[in-house]
Amino acid sequence: MIVIWSRLGFVALLVPAVIIIPIIAFLVPNDVSDAKQGNKAVHIGFVVGCFISAVALWFLGRWLNAPRRLKEINPETGRPVEVPSGNPDTLFFIPVQYWAFAWVVIGLVAGLSLFG
Repeated sequence: MIVIWSRLGFVALLVPAVIIIPIIAFLVPNDVSDAKQGNKAVHIGFVVGCFISAVALWFLGRWLNAPRRLKEINPETGRPVEVPSGNPDTLFFIPVQYWAFAWVVIGLVAGLSLFG
């Protein structure tokens, strides 16, 4: 699979991995004698991690993609001019902050599978 991103768009995958893995590691007990108990802990850790990742991605994406204006000197007049910055940070052409909604849906689906 090819991953397409621009600027810092890869953080839409990196942030959830960095959040979900430690949460799962914290919730799974060291001496899992019952496989069902360990599996449930992994599920709960994944769901909680998805929701925390969604919040983190929303605020991180909003900060990364905030409109910035760069000051440059106009060569004709010699006066400073404000120029808008370049492209937004995207993963698969979707801005980072909107990946928060995808992680909420993933968390909801994983959470519903706990009850199934």
